[in-house]
Amino acid sequence: MSKSNRKGRSGHHSRGKHSHSDKREEEAPPEVFSQTLSIIVYRGDPIDSYLNRHTAFYIEYSDGSNVLSHITGASGFFAFDERWNEARPPQQSAQFERGIPVATIQSSDPQDLTIRNILYNTPINNNERSWNCQHWIGDGLRRLKEADIIPENIANNAADQMVDVLMEAPMEDPE
Repeated sequence: MSKSNRKGRSGHHSRGKHSHSDKREEEAPPEVFSQTLSIIVYRGDPIDSYLNRHTAFYIEYSDGSNVLSHITGASGFFAFDERWNEARPPQQSAQFERGIPVATIQSSDPQDLTIRNILYNTPINNNERSWNCQHWIGDGLRRLKEADIIPENIANNAADQMVDVLMEAPMEDPE
């Protein structure tokens, strides 16, 4: 197996952007890549109620890749989970209720995982019984705001919209 040290078409080793011609090439403006962050709300299963609705973050990258980030499990046993490049987007889930657009962030790096890393490192509270995935979304929004990824009004608006969708769930039957 031979090593290919970035040989050009002529077979000679490339030396970066230097050219043998005297013409100066104009540099193209840097390419901009985007990441669109949304909150996904799923109906509760088997019972759709405010507390049973599941929430997740969904990031769509301009290169076509995507990641669903959420916590799974039960009170006291929650764990972070992420699913990269699912063939079916969340909107095709039978339990999908609504997608809430948060923001589209621009980056010059196509491999920029800043948002994903902030969410990945958002603490999970397994000490409070009432804490759940809905709180984790709020905590993630707060951390994105603190990291100056999204402004406070965007974080607050996204959280308010999520709560509105959660409150649209049918009331639980008190038995």
